[in-house]
Amino acid sequence: MFTKKFWKGAGERLIKTFAQGFGIAAGLGEPGISVFNIDWQGAAGIGLGMALASLVTSIVSAPVGEPASPSLTRE
Repeated sequence: MFTKKFWKGAGERLIKTFAQGFGIAAGLGEPGISVFNIDWQGAAGIGLGMALASLVTSIVSAPVGEPASPSLTRE
């Protein structure tokens, strides 16, 4: 867990999860949604909450794989 590779993988997962949560919460892809009627603060809050959950999951998963990685599977 204390390697650059671990934190690089965990960071990548965190960013992807934030983007997914933000996009869903903002309603991106829904008809009639524009940048002017998105609840930016709410969408960011959901994205950040999901990103935090992703980080916690990566840390908890670290002892499972060898060498330690942010994934439950062996890489």
